[in-house]
Amino acid sequence: MEKRVFESLEEEIYRTTLSSGLTLMVVPKPEYHKVFGFMTTPFGSIQQWIKNSQTQEKHQIPQGAAHFLEHKLFEDADGEDVFVQFQAQGASANAFTSRRQTSYLFSSSLNVKENLLTLVDFVQSPSFSKEGVEKEKGIIEQELHMYLDNPYFQMSQTLAECLYPNHPVGHDIGGTVDAVMATTYEDLLKAYETFYAPSQMALVVVGNVDPAQVHQWVKDNQNQKHFDTPDYEEVLEPVVEAPLPGKTMQMEVSQPIVGYGVRLPQLTENGRDLFKVQMVAELLMDLLFGPTSNNYHQWYQKGWVDENFGCMIHVKNPTHDWQFFASTDFADDLCQEIQDVLTHWQDQEDFNLEHFQALKKAHEGDLLQDLNSLEFIATKVTESVFEDYDYFEVLEVLQGIRLEDLSNYADQYLRTDAITRVQINPLEGD
Repeated sequence: MEKRVFESLEEEIYRTTLSSGLTLMVVPKPEYHKVFGFMTTPFGSIQQWIKNSQTQEKHQIPQGAAHFLEHKLFEDADGEDVFVQFQAQGASANAFTSRRQTSYLFSSSLNVKENLLTLVDFVQSPSFSKEGVEKEKGIIEQELHMYLDNPYFQMSQTLAECLYPNHPVGHDIGGTVDAVMATTYEDLLKAYETFYAPSQMALVVVGNVDPAQVHQWVKDNQNQKHFDTPDYEEVLEPVVEAPLPGKTMQMEVSQPIVGYGVRLPQLTENGRDLFKVQMVAELLMDLLFGPTSNNYHQWYQKGWVDENFGCMIHVKNPTHDWQFFASTDFADDLCQEIQDVLTHWQDQEDFNLEHFQALKKAHEGDLLQDLNSLEFIATKVTESVFEDYDYFEVLEVLQGIRLEDLSNYADQYLRTDAITRVQINPLEGD
């Protein structure tokens, strides 16, 4: 295994690619008792088209297929839930699907080898059946309906739909009820064969383990298996259509909730450069709108926002946007001022060297605190595998950012000609 040492963080990481094509990364943390194992495929809700590598024939994957597969992989050949096996081995297991990945994970202080190989085996040995797929549809339908009653989920989802109309980025991660009901066993099998080949996946192990021992366990496991080369490969759809003007809805809320989104130009960076852009954008947003900003304090004092005011950035191709959320009775005023700040960012009193340096120090402190969490490390190392950078370079990247980097980003990308707004109002009569 290749070993890399990151002295600034006192971290080391071991990496290898096994004969099966599986990427294995181990972060030893001998001072901890727990071990986290993450096995991930870069298959999420935005992957909805694949093509045959030989014929170039395209095939559409149903909306929500990645999430559907996540449900079905936990069923073993006897129809039993793999969660039961993890529990019997003293482990806690879970899984999640996002727009860009599906991850299966466990944490345990006991039976590390057994739990690690259970994780690898059930992900690499699908046992779902046609009957099981049909049965699962009703369960997923109930899950989708449950989220429909959550105003904050509806706000986030609708804002994504308006920012990226007719693009998978705007689709619900779980899909629609119609798409789920139309999904077939063959659809899921084709998606599995495309995205779950070992060469597509990464296994990250963080905790009190011996890297050489983990490597031997997984190497022996992979050598006992045969894997076919996938016939299909991913096709990512470009973002083409302009954002929608917005949408207004009524739900059971006590006061209006507003979401304001700005879609920015497509990024050209990748790897470590893209990671730096993400950190620059986060610092700029924090500088202008974060808890230490004058804008936030003025809006809070006027009663326009409360402590639940939130903002987030998506800086991963094909997404590039800034989003703002608030429960407020002054939605028009707030949205107008957000737009004014974005348009005249260079004139903001918060945009100064002293504020920037204080924020950067605060971000460094947050980073060092986050690195006390094994799950956080496993999550971030997993992301970095698929985005082609080393996560433990994060402190070096952060310390190298200057105020002019924020200015350059704003000059290049910060535009307000692609805006959308979503508002949820209380039900009439409430």
